[in-house]
Amino acid sequence: MTIQDAMLKTGLTRKAIYYYEKKGLIDISYDTNGYRLFNEEDLKSLHLISFLSKMRFSIQEMYDYFHKKIDINELFENKLNEFENEVKHLEKLKTNINKIKITINGNNDKSIIENILIAENSITPIYEKRKDYIENELKRVFPGKIGIGYSIVFKEFVNNTLKDEKEKNAFKNIINLLDNSPEIIFPKKIRKYLEDILNDDQKMNVGIFDKYDKTYEEFLKEIKANIPNVDKKTRKEQIKRNRKWMKIWKYMILKHRKILEDLFSNLYIISRKFKNFKEYNERLRKEKPKLIKALV
Repeated sequence: MTIQDAMLKTGLTRKAIYYYEKKGLIDISYDTNGYRLFNEEDLKSLHLISFLSKMRFSIQEMYDYFHKKIDINELFENKLNEFENEVKHLEKLKTNINKIKITINGNNDKSIIENILIAENSITPIYEKRKDYIENELKRVFPGKIGIGYSIVFKEFVNNTLKDEKEKNAFKNIINLLDNSPEIIFPKKIRKYLEDILNDDQKMNVGIFDKYDKTYEEFLKEIKANIPNVDKKTRKEQIKRNRKWMKIWKYMILKHRKILEDLFSNLYIISRKFKNFKEYNERLRKEKPKLIKALV
């Protein structure tokens, strides 16, 4: 059956199906003309993906299941534990808000502040253990569009909690660097490139750096497998996107090299993805120049 049939039967959009294929969750066959062909097993997988995404399973969690790194029981058990921790977090938040509410009704200003501080101290350790901690913290410390922009960029690289004091200090350094750096004024054309990329990523929730969470061998296997499967339209969009990124990075390196170097030195500490991103691309340029050419 065609992709139109698959869309009708699963309720998924064309872009969603392309995305799940690109992320390695489904392995679609192609006819001699290069059109995707779907069978009943593909539909079952797409139905399951649709359900799991509604239940807030990440692409990485689904990838691990479909590639038999985890069975269905463990997959659900992990998610139940995650939800259980969220419930505990919300219960604790509810308890502390009730305490503050009682204090406010007592009209004791000093006690209100004391209770707010107590509530913050009790909630912070739980808040820091959430997977979306870094994304949410960037939005909190940088309110408005700038925080949303930072969170979109950083969440591509950092989807983990901060494990120790070294990582926590590195994240504090990143916040201080962003806060104390002079405002970056992009030329109109560069600003338009950046807005286009951020808007596309926000709409698609694209995890373009997820492949850097794997070993180099897995990373290489994934990009080799995906290159032949990309249709002309998608390939054209990828080339346009890559060119925009290259122009943004060239401008940033030319004008703000010192800020980037300081930022990256801290990002290496808290993000395995970012460290791998640098290492894998350097290795690719040395070992597989033809593959780099195919990607760019």
